[in-house]
Amino acid sequence: ALCIWGGTLPSERLLYILKTYQPTIIWTSPSYAWQLGEKAKKAGIDPKTDLSIRKIIVAGELGGSIPATRKAIEDLWGAELYDFYGLSDIFGACAAQCEYHDGLHITEDQILVETVDIHTGEVLPNGSVGELVYTTLKKKARPLIRFRTGDIGWIDQTPCKCGRTHGRIHINGRKDDMFIVSAVNVFPSDIEAVVHELDGITGEYLIRIFEENFTCRYAVEVEKNADNPETDEEVAAKLSAALKARIGVKPAKVKIHPDGGLDTRSEHKSKRIIDERTLNYDI
Repeated sequence: ALCIWGGTLPSERLLYILKTYQPTIIWTSPSYAWQLGEKAKKAGIDPKTDLSIRKIIVAGELGGSIPATRKAIEDLWGAELYDFYGLSDIFGACAAQCEYHDGLHITEDQILVETVDIHTGEVLPNGSVGELVYTTLKKKARPLIRFRTGDIGWIDQTPCKCGRTHGRIHINGRKDDMFIVSAVNVFPSDIEAVVHELDGITGEYLIRIFEENFTCRYAVEVEKNADNPETDEEVAAKLSAALKARIGVKPAKVKIHPDGGLDTRSEHKSKRIIDERTLNYDI
């Protein structure tokens, strides 16, 4: 098998490589997989029929394990998406999805996985949501005990349909990204899921976290598809209601941009959160 290293090549060059050499697998971040597919369509290239990508491996940020995001990328490319996970502090690449996409199988022969309470550090039972902590079992240089990853999730020890017996981690979000509005824990991954489930918008989004009357609030900005006949007010109302239904608290503001109006597209990791708060909101 031949591997073509794309690195930081611009999108136009990557699309030329995909069209010329017709690789069947691509490895990138979830946000860039989406953006590259959209750029291909705008360049007159149909990712489903003009390219040969059949499997997409994503890592580096949340998205690959969010069902709505995975489906949006799979529908765009006509390919199956697999989430991958790793930490250079611990083991590098150490967990990945199988064909059933029910969590990420982790290398339990190398890493002891636990969840702890994000406030007290108390170890929680398997299946409880908390901060994932890892202990290296075979690392001789710089072994680590209960390394706090900052990832919020849980460990599933039930058998997987694929037959593998290693436990599976499920990641809900990052501790440093989570914010609290009206006593509700809000994860950007939940907002992303709603954005990607909603018709008539591009899938790009920006979250602004701010203070109002000494209270934490959030706003969401999205792009409306150019062919969407709905008014901006109708799109904003629909998005606000969907966020309220999923998260439990609606945004203080929803701003609608035209297609391409948000400066969130990146050829690496997309910056989608702007925290404008000045008070201490440590959780």
